[in-house]
Amino acid sequence: MTFCNRSSRRIMPENLLKKTKSIPPKLSRVNGWSLPLHSFQFVAWTAYVYMSIVSFGLFIPLLPYFWKNITYIVIGILFVFHFVVHITAVTIDPADPNVRNKESYGKPVPVLDRSKHKHVIQNQFCHLCEVTVGLKAKHCSACNKCIADFDHHCKWLNNCVGSRNYWYFFTCVASAVLGIILLIILLLYVFIQYFVKPEELRTDLRFENCPHNIWLTFLPWLPVQTSPIVLLTIAVVTLLLSFVSLLFLGHLLGFHFYLIFWHLSTFDYMIQGQQKQSTNLQIEISIPLNSSTFVTESEIPSRKKRRFTAEDLCTRSSSRQKSIFIATSPLRFPKMCPGVKDNLSQICFSLTTAANTNKRSNQSLKKKQEKSEDVTEKKEQNASSSEESLNSEPFSSIDILPQPPELDSLMVLYSLSSIRDTTSEKIFKAVQSQKHISTSSETNVSPSSSKEKNLLC
Repeated sequence: MTFCNRSSRRIMPENLLKKTKSIPPKLSRVNGWSLPLHSFQFVAWTAYVYMSIVSFGLFIPLLPYFWKNITYIVIGILFVFHFVVHITAVTIDPADPNVRNKESYGKPVPVLDRSKHKHVIQNQFCHLCEVTVGLKAKHCSACNKCIADFDHHCKWLNNCVGSRNYWYFFTCVASAVLGIILLIILLLYVFIQYFVKPEELRTDLRFENCPHNIWLTFLPWLPVQTSPIVLLTIAVVTLLLSFVSLLFLGHLLGFHFYLIFWHLSTFDYMIQGQQKQSTNLQIEISIPLNSSTFVTESEIPSRKKRRFTAEDLCTRSSSRQKSIFIATSPLRFPKMCPGVKDNLSQICFSLTTAANTNKRSNQSLKKKQEKSEDVTEKKEQNASSSEESLNSEPFSSIDILPQPPELDSLMVLYSLSSIRDTTSEKIFKAVQSQKHISTSSETNVSPSSSKEKNLLC
């Protein structure tokens, strides 16, 4: 019963897993011919054999006599050179000299123990190869050995590319690109001449006894009769294959020209790309954490603008285009901000409402100034009239009724100049003091009336 109740998804401790799982040591690969061979090798050699047969057996014999011999020589030299360089790049062992000179080279390499060593190479000593290696040497996991001046592991060669075989690899790619370009020129010439002037493709003496619907291939040693449709389809297929090969190999050749110009290896270029990606990720993560978020007025939906500016913008920052200020005046429809103490009546408003209140306050100030000017003019007129009437009429006190002050504008002005930490009681006292000051100033405006009262007394 206890066995049936046990869970089948139990997890073992990491130490037990390391002890139970034992990875057998691997043999080091000597070169690109070491087993197992890679499938890309078969693709590369198949394409090479196909292009050589098609060019030398089908299309070069169709050229005129003079161009035929030149094409045989040029394309033949390129194809032979590529074959030799390719074989050399695959056959060379790019391992570090100390690895190749080791007595146990070729025997199984031990497995790296992560509990003892974090990295394969530390202080220029490889813990798997158990030898000291060069500065730019790296341990290839596919070949399971340290490569001198490691560049990359090429699957088409089934071998690593290092300082010993890098230039063979480079010349292999360059010769392949040049051979494909010449083959494309040859195929385009044959394809165009077939539709423009096919007689120039039938200059060989064996075409005299053949009708126009029959073409000969593998001249001059093994002439085989074919139809023009078969010849054209082979030309089209070869053209497509050549263009695809030129695209990939041309890109690879340009990339290695770039690396040679900047004195880099493929491994260094990949490390730089990974470092740039990691730094970009760190910057993207740190920006939203360090900088406060903000929302412009255009990003707010039209239905939620009024609600958003009153409630949600309390937590937004005020350092960007649409900044926010905090007012403590008892305006219309007040709503408390979240995260504010209970004893403070702070309310958040957008900059647009602040501008409107500033405009209103400026208008109210202008009106007050105009009213004060009117009052002063009236006072001067009354003073002049009183002086004239002193000789004729008895003195009479002139009482000017004080105008009621506009409390809303005063409260708005005070709210704009108030500080966040002021309480509601302080605001109320300040407003009352402003009321008394305004009334006292208006009552003390008429000095002439007070003089008249003193004279009467």
